Amino acid sequence: LPTPTTDNGPLVRHGEPVKPLPPLNAHDAQGNPKPLVQLNPYKQGQYGALAVDAAGAFHAVFTDQPATGKPWYLYYRSSADGVTWSAPKNLSDDESDQSASFCRVIADGSGALYAIWKYWNPYNMLDGPGGTSPGVLAYRCLSGGAWSKIVKVTDPAVPAYSWFPSLGPHGELY
Repeated sequence: LPTPTTDNGPLVRHGEPVKPLPPLNAHDAQGNPKPLVQLNPYKQGQYGALAVDAAGAFHAVFTDQPATGKPWYLYYRSSADGVTWSAPKNLSDDESDQSASFCRVIADGSGALYAIWKYWNPYNMLDGPGGTSPGVLAYRCLSGGAWSKIVKVTDPAVPAYSWFPSLGPHGELY
């Protein structure tokens, strides 16, 4: 892929040029398409997001429901090549029977990866970027190869509705 550019030249992030992504090898040596990977093991996915880190590794978060009547959980998988993926890791199960909803994954300027989601009552209207259902905003951070504990940003008494992550000019996450 070509280096991303703007009208003012190459795209830079935090003073460093953005590296182009390596091409995905979606075909085998004979030119046949490789099979797609079903990331969500229970096939009940609602929300998902994908990020690519500075090394070109893929990081996916998605909601999935292990069985009818169970909460929706946020899962994480990663891939160095976009074809082979790690086993799903449940990030949101805090044994509270809360369901995970709209989610995002983002890397800050130091390379730490954040999985961010909203806990919500699944009997409310469907949630999403419009934020019509109240909930508790939470995140976990992947740094140094280990995930942090769940951090709840908001309180049920003052619920979150619409939200999005953003990076500041020096790579700090907001």
